Amino acid sequence: MKKQREIAKLCFIILVGLLLYSCTWCQSLNAGTRRSYPFVAFEKARTLYRSLVRSTEKQKYRSNWLRVITAYRKVYVVYPQSRYAARARYMVGKLYLGLYKHSRRRSDLDAAEEAFQTVVRLHPASYLADDAQYKLGEIYELYRHDLYKALELYGLVEKKFPKGDMVEKARERIAAIKKRLPNKKRITITKHSPSSKKYSTSKPVAVKDVRHWSSKDYTRVVIDLSGPVNYTKKVLPEDKTHAKPVRICLDLENAYLPRSFKNRFPIADGLLQAVRVGQFSKKIVRVVLDTESLNDYKVFTLEDPFRIVIDALGNHANAKPGTPKAVVSIPRKLPNASLVQQLGLGIKTIVIDPGHGGKDCGAIGYRRLREKQVVMGIAKRLKEEIKKRHPHMRVVLTRYRDKYISLEERTAIANTKKADLFISIHANAHRNRRISGIETFFLNFATDEEAVRVAALENATSKKSISDLQSILHDLMLNSKITESSNLAHFVQYRLVRRLRRKYKLVRDHGVKQAPFYVLIGAKMPAILVETSYISNPMEAKRLKSARYQREIAKGIADGIDAYITQLHSLALGN
Repeated sequence: MKKQREIAKLCFIILVGLLLYSCTWCQSLNAGTRRSYPFVAFEKARTLYRSLVRSTEKQKYRSNWLRVITAYRKVYVVYPQSRYAARARYMVGKLYLGLYKHSRRRSDLDAAEEAFQTVVRLHPASYLADDAQYKLGEIYELYRHDLYKALELYGLVEKKFPKGDMVEKARERIAAIKKRLPNKKRITITKHSPSSKKYSTSKPVAVKDVRHWSSKDYTRVVIDLSGPVNYTKKVLPEDKTHAKPVRICLDLENAYLPRSFKNRFPIADGLLQAVRVGQFSKKIVRVVLDTESLNDYKVFTLEDPFRIVIDALGNHANAKPGTPKAVVSIPRKLPNASLVQQLGLGIKTIVIDPGHGGKDCGAIGYRRLREKQVVMGIAKRLKEEIKKRHPHMRVVLTRYRDKYISLEERTAIANTKKADLFISIHANAHRNRRISGIETFFLNFATDEEAVRVAALENATSKKSISDLQSILHDLMLNSKITESSNLAHFVQYRLVRRLRRKYKLVRDHGVKQAPFYVLIGAKMPAILVETSYISNPMEAKRLKSARYQREIAKGIADGIDAYITQLHSLALGN
């Protein structure tokens, strides 16, 4: 009997040991599987890349290139801290450069340049950082044909990465370029800069109004006109003899001032003193911006109705792009606060923009459901969700009631409030009621016809106007947060779709896209536009009308914001 008890005891010990071993083995297997996720995602993208480069037939179609680019983007969006993030970003740059050789689209070359810049900036310790810096030099030497800029970029290879394997190649390119250059660099100064597009106008155009929104380092001035005009811009130097400051001057051709028009608009915000408008000659109206501490300015036009927008920038607003201003230090530890709440201390202000409003109903969907009402509900719930997660944050809506606000004013509100993030909320629509799904946009050149259609819908303009806008968009985006906006868009899209799919069926993911939205132009912070669902689709319209679905959308967008915040601090801490 005693012997049987000992045998039973021994069997029990062996059984417990086996159970403990199997649990440990499963845990290690799960951990190994988790660790392998970035590798699996990267290998999936690499398989698509190999298939593309081996087939000249596949390379003929833009969609095949974009499919591979999207696969690589998912790697650094979903796994920003993995060792594959830098490699994925580098491959995105390489793919856009390859696509440019086929398409000759300037937007593809811009995207390649941006991707390589991001590798250099965010992953300086990567073995690919010096390769990316070298590629930037190649872009300016071979494709932009700016040899002086190419010299500067090649020189940074050795300066930033003295131990990199691209140093010798960079030296060779520098030597070769210097042989092609004259002894002295010729500098051409353009004093007068005409508007980028020429309008054929016969009937005189009236100046209707001048509007402005101000802060100490940013002012947006909008000149409303009765029709399109051609204009010439120039900067007049300070005239101490007549006590005149530096002035931005716009001459509007074939234009006139109504008799009752106000000639002077005081601003006195520390950046601009005032805007003065006068009939300079019979057919020219001169608009003068008297400055105080101007650093830079941009001028562009918007249509339907026609207006000229001037963004004046001060020291803070014109800070060097690329470094997230909110991420500067590790926040102090808060009691009973989650990691994201503590990290979120760096993001101080978020501006949420409920699209449309007032006389602008937006899209009218299934059973006359109006977009302006739906997005107002989502925006309010998003504000509540962010404040619940981050009580310290300042959350501002561009409108709190059913009120019309122009697209250029919405961006101005975000800039003057010194927002760290700008989220514009919309609902999509299509003639085909069967189309459904979610997509998120950031400002850039449109990559396909569908993106142009959505931009025209939200801009309340024509597809032709979108095409015209793209011709001037390059200069407007030089200081915009394209990379940061793209990252924010990917985080929001991924988390929003994932949350909705937990509770709803048939949630289609249309991914992240880019297009020239008026409401995002000139934003000085990461800015995105979320098309939450299709109001024209019967199923999604019913969902959009319900408070439950709006709340889930708000939570999904907030999830994406939290993920973006975590990534920012991870990069700031060098993880």
